[in-house]
Amino acid sequence: MTATESRVDLDALAHLEEQRDFLLRSLQDLEREHAAGDIDEADYVTLKDDYTARAAAVIRAIDEGQAALVAARPQRGSSAARRRTRAIAVATIAVVALGVLAGVLVAGSSGQRVAGQQVSGSIGGSGNSDLTRAHLLDQQGQALEALQAYDQVLKPDPKNVEALTYRGWLLARTSASAGAAAESLLQRAEQSLEQAIAIDPSYPEAHVFRGIVLFRYRGQPAQAVIEFQLVLSGNPPADVRQLVQGELQQALDATKAGTTTTTTG
Repeated sequence: MTATESRVDLDALAHLEEQRDFLLRSLQDLEREHAAGDIDEADYVTLKDDYTARAAAVIRAIDEGQAALVAARPQRGSSAARRRTRAIAVATIAVVALGVLAGVLVAGSSGQRVAGQQVSGSIGGSGNSDLTRAHLLDQQGQALEALQAYDQVLKPDPKNVEALTYRGWLLARTSASAGAAAESLLQRAEQSLEQAIAIDPSYPEAHVFRGIVLFRYRGQPAQAVIEFQLVLSGNPPADVRQLVQGELQQALDATKAGTTTTTTG
C-alpha cells in the first residue's frame, strides 16, 4: 500500500463516517418530528426506510474499508471495486447536472416568470417566506427539513403549485439513492408533480421535472419529449430554454435509438 493509496482510503473512510453520523442524526430528528406531528405519516415511513437502508449500507462500507486497511489487501483495487466506484461517480454527476437545471428554475420561481405567468396558490405573506425557506433547505442538501418545509406550505394551501412541484422534484431526487424505498418515493414524486400540472397545466417547472422523471428515472424518453416540448412552447427564459433543449435532444436521441436512460441509487 502506497502513501497515496492509504490517504485515499482514509479520506474515503472519514467521508463515510460523516455520512453515517449524518444519517443517524437524521433518523433521530425524523423520530422527533414524527412524535411532534410535524411530518406527514407517509413521508415519515418512506424517509425512515430510506435513512435506515442508507445508514446500514454506509456502516457496512465502513466495516469493509476498515478491514481492508488493516489487512492491506491488494484486491481492494479490483475491477469490481473500480466498477462500483465508477457507477457511483456517474450517478453523482447525473444528479449534479440535473441540479443545475433545478437551481435555474428555483431562481426563476422567485424572480422572472415564464411569459408573465404567476404561481398558483399563495404568493405573499408567510406562505411565500416558508416556500423560500424550503427552496434554500433543498439547495443546501437538507432533504428532510426541506420536505417538512414544503409540507408546511401545503397544509394551509394544498393547491400551491410551486410547493407541489418542488416537493415532487425533491422526492424524485431522493429516490435515486433510496434503495428499497426508491419506488415508493418515486411514485409520491410523480403524484406531487401530476397534482401540480392538474391545478395549473401551464406551470413550466412541473413539466420540466415530470419530463426528467419520465426520461431519467422511468426510462420513457418518448413521453418525456412531450413534456419538454410543452415547456419550450411557452417561451421560457434563455437559460431555462438552453437547459431544457439539452434534455429534449437527449430524449429525442434515446427515442430514435430505442434506448432508455435511468437514474438509480
